[in-house]
Amino acid sequence: MFDALATLLVFELAGFAPATPLGAALHFFVMDVAKILVLLTLVIYAMGLLRALLKPERVREFIRHRGNLQSRFMAVGLGAVTPVCSCSSIPLFIGFVEAGIPLGMTFSFLIASPMINEVAIVVLASVIGWKFTVLYVAAGLGVALIGGFVLERFKP
Repeated sequence: MFDALATLLVFELAGFAPATPLGAALHFFVMDVAKILVLLTLVIYAMGLLRALLKPERVREFIRHRGNLQSRFMAVGLGAVTPVCSCSSIPLFIGFVEAGIPLGMTFSFLIASPMINEVAIVVLASVIGWKFTVLYVAAGLGVALIGGFVLERFKP
């Protein structure tokens, strides 16, 4: 679908040749922009639905019955499985702040979200191997946990 759209726009309407570097680059650009726009639209609507369905009071009560360390690990885990783009992380972060969840935990989530995700893990594992990927994930989790503690201690 995206390939056909890019082929139509770049090669047929604009008249670029597929064999030229400029034609190939424009085809790739149009195809990726179309994919990204569709993905962003889906993620934005999904996060809007999640914010509408998940009431801040329920989140606050769920966190309140957990210990500080357990809650922080949950925040880091949630950050690790959310998509990497800010269109999902920022609305969840704002919802956590509105729910009255401690700022250190919300920062742990916000730090982990762009650092660790499923796509990055698969790509890193295929490029640098599983040993270094596990090290990267452990370092990302550690930075998110420690960063949340530090930011909570030094808040204004």
